[in-house]
Amino acid sequence: MNIISLIYLTCGILLLWITSYDSVLAIDYSDHPGHLKPIGVGFPISDVEFYQGFPPLKTFVEDHLKKNKPLLMKGAAKSYPAFRKWTDDYFLAMPESANVNISVEQRKKEDRHVAPTVASLKDFILRYNNTSEYMVDPVPNII
Repeated sequence: MNIISLIYLTCGILLLWITSYDSVLAIDYSDHPGHLKPIGVGFPISDVEFYQGFPPLKTFVEDHLKKNKPLLMKGAAKSYPAFRKWTDDYFLAMPESANVNISVEQRKKEDRHVAPTVASLKDFILRYNNTSEYMVDPVPNII
């Protein structure tokens, strides 16, 4: 599984999971500590609980989301077919990958003085494991 797939899969799963629970949408976060501030500001330091896979949605919302308690879900993404399907070879087999251009930054440590370059998705996939490059565009529509 490549890193791009894993990141987007995880974000998509969490977004779908959270928005499918009606009471979550009714929460007003404006008075929560740290709202609209850098990550971690306004929260006490706490231990991180671990859960193998996904906890039941209600448990996640009640015990973690509403209480602002961190949770590490080990192996959760592995339960989705995309985890096995979306490999570098899968994306390289798409003819469109050679024709879709993406923005690529040259170093994983952000440096705004170095402009992003443009590469085809295919070229990026062929080299990202051996460089410090990373994709800064949204996932192309071909995926």
